[in-house]
Amino acid sequence: MKKKFFHSIWPLFGIFLFAVALWVLHHELREYHYHDVLRHLAEIPAHGKTLKMGKGLDLISKKEIPGEIILEPYQFMWVNYSY
Repeated sequence: MKKKFFHSIWPLFGIFLFAVALWVLHHELREYHYHDVLRHLAEIPAHGKTLKMGKGLDLISKKEIPGEIILEPYQFMWVNYSY
């Protein structure tokens, strides 16, 4: 019975934490207006060199993640577990 109760309470706990996070965000960001944020984002200069560098770094980061996933199982081959 206890196991069933705790098993059913976890989703409610997750929803509670999500609601708390939304409440904190609401209170932290209440002084900022949506249109002000959009206006400031539009003022950021997006000229050639900066934009190309950002796109390049984004592409590198997206290509690196699959490589890490492929190599991850092999990283434990070199660990010495004998104490």
